[in-house]
Amino acid sequence: MSYKVQPLKALSRELKFATTSIASIAFLIVFDIMSLTKL
Repeated sequence: MSYKVQPLKALSRELKFATTSIASIAFLIVFDIMSLTKL
């Protein structure tokens, strides 16, 4: 059973990293749009 737990932990860590990078990219895109609309 322990061999199934390890990939799950790795997957959750990858998922956390993915969501963090997606959130930062989305924030940058929104920031760019806001700065463009100000012009």
